Amino acid sequence: MSAGARYNIIPEDASAAINVRVRDKADVEKVAAALETSAKTTTIPDTKVTIRREASFPPLPNNAATDALADRAAAIYAGLGLTIGRGGNGGASESALAHEAGVPALDGLGPVGGKFHSEEEYVDLKSVTPRLYLFTKLLMELGRNPPARIK
Repeated sequence: MSAGARYNIIPEDASAAINVRVRDKADVEKVAAALETSAKTTTIPDTKVTIRREASFPPLPNNAATDALADRAAAIYAGLGLTIGRGGNGGASESALAHEAGVPALDGLGPVGGKFHSEEEYVDLKSVTPRLYLFTKLLMELGRNPPARIK
């Protein structure tokens, strides 16, 4: 959010940016319509709200092809005595672009970490070797038996 250049002055303009993430592509238009409807009603007289959309990554929806890849990854990881989580994190990634092109994809196979995109971001070094093993083994299996394209 941004408004004005000095304190204690009513700004001429203000802006806010929001990042909306959805699992289903149809929801993009639903959210856009809701924002446009909301923008028509302002609280402060003689003000207006303008909505501008920028292209971004498409959603990575839940789908059978991704579930099958996740099952393979989970089985490999289980062989190490480890479990891998499932579920979307709402992030934007190249895996969504792969899905959009009809190629099954997984996201989040990298090392475990936290506090992403902050000065306190970290990687759990104990997760690096198991995750490299997972990725390598999954790549080897997919090389022998590639998944079918998404229809």
